[in-house]
Amino acid sequence: MTGRINLLDLFLLLLYLGGTTGLGMWIGRTQRSTSDYFVADRAIPWWAVLFSIVASETSALTFISIPGLAYTGNLGFLEVVAGYIVGRIVVAYTLLPRYFAGNLVTAYALLETRFGLGTRRFTSVVFMITRAMADAVRVFATAIPVALIIGPVMPKEYTMPAAIVVLGVLTVIYTYRGGMKAVVWTELLQASIYLTGGISAIVLIGQAVDGGWTTILAQAGAAGKLQGIDWYTGFDRPHTMFAGIIGGAFRTVGAVAGAAGSTVGAAEKAAGKQIFPHSSNWFRALKLTPYDGVRVVILGQDPYHGPGQAHGLCFSVPQGVRPPPSLLNIYKELESDLGIPRPTHGFLEHWAKQGVLLLNSVLTVEMGKAAAHSKKGWEQFTDAIVAAVNDKPEPVIFMLWGAYAHKKAANVDSRRHLVLKAAHPSPLSAHNGFLGCKHFSQCNAFLASNGRPPIDWKLPNVVE
Repeated sequence: MTGRINLLDLFLLLLYLGGTTGLGMWIGRTQRSTSDYFVADRAIPWWAVLFSIVASETSALTFISIPGLAYTGNLGFLEVVAGYIVGRIVVAYTLLPRYFAGNLVTAYALLETRFGLGTRRFTSVVFMITRAMADAVRVFATAIPVALIIGPVMPKEYTMPAAIVVLGVLTVIYTYRGGMKAVVWTELLQASIYLTGGISAIVLIGQAVDGGWTTILAQAGAAGKLQGIDWYTGFDRPHTMFAGIIGGAFRTVGAVAGAAGSTVGAAEKAAGKQIFPHSSNWFRALKLTPYDGVRVVILGQDPYHGPGQAHGLCFSVPQGVRPPPSLLNIYKELESDLGIPRPTHGFLEHWAKQGVLLLNSVLTVEMGKAAAHSKKGWEQFTDAIVAAVNDKPEPVIFMLWGAYAHKKAANVDSRRHLVLKAAHPSPLSAHNGFLGCKHFSQCNAFLASNGRPPIDWKLPNVVE
């Protein structure tokens, strides 16, 4: 019946709502762990995740509003898509490696490691408020066709509230019961339905108009409806290439970054694995020794993997923790080189606060598994740090102990910086060139020759 909702529409609506809810609950039946629930045990194929993200970013609002924009204006709104592409490239090459390397679940965890807990809480609250406002609009728009279908069977004033409640309750049911698997596969189903509907609409519209799409495109072009690029750089037009790229990129970085945060590390945490150090200390070396203050670089490989040892600085342990053998050999060399008595603790923040960057190549590790997080992205991040320090205009001392550190800093310009190499201070190699290397005295002599104060290598007994 033209212009009216019939029983077939009602049947299809019930089939869709019941089918998606049932599919989500059925998929969730095999869950056995928190890893299953939150990250689908890392077993979902990439193409399903791809369609899920696309479906998450589109909605009924997209299908209602976009044709209206095209009808009342032109195709200029597609310029925002260019920004989406730029934003996704930024996320793929800058944020995703840090997620995989850093055991991060969300973009807000990354903000916490970089700027602190206060920043994470503030951005999380802002996101939840703005997301709630945006999703309220999307739910309302989604409820419109549902309300039209159920309208004949209930009073008019109840149709929209009923539609909103039904959609909300069913979504909560299958999401709660099915976890991430249910979300991904139901969204894949939804994407398939609306893509099929969109393609079908294109075909049917072409068949309904005399002359088909040839006539449609000719008339649209004559009316200026096919204009898609506007290079205007002002701020008084809503859809320009300038505004689209900038606005679309920022929106996508915010949206996709958060959605992409479920990673290897998240699965490990969900599975109950212990990761060292605590996430608040992953970037502690960078916090204590900011870029402008770096005078010396000491490179480690990965954090200590025993409980309570790692706290974000290479070779260092918190006060109250017994200094590891490698650190004891460092103390032996300090005593031999500068006559400094051996400290009673292994807490090296005193060095870090003076400009000694105590940087591990890999910033996290699984408990009891040395190098568990190597070759997962951290190395590229710390390589960039070493390269940035190498580019500093003032000379820096690189104290490289062991073959791994030598390789890590292979591209440091020794013509501008002082590069000191020795064996690793481990008991297995310390006697092969570390003990007796006199790196600490050479470091201070180099600083003095460049008019800079020396490092106070003597650790205070009371931690600062």
